[in-house]
Amino acid sequence: MTFKTQPFKHQKSEWEYSRELATRAIFWEQGTGKSKLTIDTLCHLYMRGLIDAVLVVAPNGVHRNWVEQELPAHLWDDVAPNTQAFAYSSDKAGAQHHKKSVERVIQHVGLSILAMSYDAVMTKAGKDYLNRYFKQRKILYVLDEAHYIKNPSAARTKTILKSAKFAPFRRVLTGTPIANGAFDAYPLIKFLEPDYWKALGFATFTEFKHYFGIWQKQRLGDNDKREFEVLVAYRHLDELQNLMKPIASRVTKDDVLDLPPKLYQKRIFQLNPEQARLYSELKNDFMAWLNSPAKIADANCPQCKGAGEIIVDSLIYPCGCVPVEDVSGTNVVIAELAITRLLRLQQVTCGYVPPEDNNEPMHMIQGTNKRLEALLNIVEQTQHKVIVWARFQLDIDLIMQALEKAGVSAVRYDGRVTETERSDAIARFKGKRPIFVDGVVSGYEPIEVKEHAKVFVGNPAVGATGLTLTEAKTVVYYSNNFKLIDRLQSEDRAHRIGQDNPVLYVDLIAENTVDEKIVQALREKLDIASQITGDEIKEWL
Repeated sequence: MTFKTQPFKHQKSEWEYSRELATRAIFWEQGTGKSKLTIDTLCHLYMRGLIDAVLVVAPNGVHRNWVEQELPAHLWDDVAPNTQAFAYSSDKAGAQHHKKSVERVIQHVGLSILAMSYDAVMTKAGKDYLNRYFKQRKILYVLDEAHYIKNPSAARTKTILKSAKFAPFRRVLTGTPIANGAFDAYPLIKFLEPDYWKALGFATFTEFKHYFGIWQKQRLGDNDKREFEVLVAYRHLDELQNLMKPIASRVTKDDVLDLPPKLYQKRIFQLNPEQARLYSELKNDFMAWLNSPAKIADANCPQCKGAGEIIVDSLIYPCGCVPVEDVSGTNVVIAELAITRLLRLQQVTCGYVPPEDNNEPMHMIQGTNKRLEALLNIVEQTQHKVIVWARFQLDIDLIMQALEKAGVSAVRYDGRVTETERSDAIARFKGKRPIFVDGVVSGYEPIEVKEHAKVFVGNPAVGATGLTLTEAKTVVYYSNNFKLIDRLQSEDRAHRIGQDNPVLYVDLIAENTVDEKIVQALREKLDIASQITGDEIKEWL
């Protein structure tokens, strides 16, 4: 046995402990080497004759990184000659060469490695391939970025949980196991051990939720007897942490890596007069809506279709067309609609007002866009490369236009660019382009200096995983969202192995606006996650 790349001490220790365990949760922070550990594990299992195949399920794009980057970097030299790997993409599933490649992997005599996206698993073709793969091979089943299965009632989660029993070895990999709340832990552990929670006294997800959460029953109003439950707080979090310890390994970068520090800074700016006026009007409308009296469901409501309630994350909530009163007389409204209204407030701080009707044009607010101005000042004052994360596509449009006008080279990475364009964006930012041989990256070649990009502009929902962007030393959050997972994952694109400099994170905050509320919500989510994972609660944001 010879490692392709030498492990760090924490990787070697965990590998020696868990390499032949049937199940293991690797809750290691981003950039601490989860992929390498897994590849060293699969090589050992294959050499011992315990597996002959690997299934990696990961977010779209990340699944290709396993085949194009991680395996070439870490697969043992003793194993590589006998290995056939392929990244299955659902958008190319109908192509003959794609079908032939999947067939070649399934039928390969030696070690087969099939990487699929979470979306591909849900297609008919993807399920058919998986059924055959499980029937014919002894599989190590790996869920990368496993927080993608956080909702037990979702079809994706159900499909993956049902398939787990066919694999003799299973691993879940995520640096953020508690992305939204304490209940995220339930499906992750259930994938590894279907009866784990049952053996501890939680026969159902409902029992799990009610033990670790405090709930209040609410009514839709005086004229409606239907009830629903609202989560008001978590409890027993220390106990939950202890229950997960036997099956999980937790590592943070501070524990095991000598990386340069993260530095945080807030750039506070004032709304221009027109923004301030519009923001005040929308805020007053929002508060009036929150305090509106209870009423009967709207039969024409497109969201609930007159039912008065909708299901969100397996819980029943009143629809936004039906504000209702709790026991104290304070209105309880659906979180989805409240967030939509908060989103409109945030968009005003970004310089525009979305129309109520999709057929109407976007209203650009007159006057100086102070948020955009603050960003340009940061880019101008920074000599090295910069990452800019923005929540809205229009934000990215405005940023790209402003950077082009200022003569700053920039690349875009969001839902509006193709896979080819994303690869080109990464190459321009990193200053090197991958060389493909038989569909696998065999090396890199430099690109011309004139093609280099100083600024990487992306949406964290698209680019927060699977990227290494250690060329940047400054990361700007132009507009945040409420998702802790997107924030933590996007931070660590720059702060990971390979980073030799302190990384400065700058949040652009419009004073006395929803910007401050979003940061507060992220802070609270991180505190809850830290209690469950046992991490030290740090100064952040």
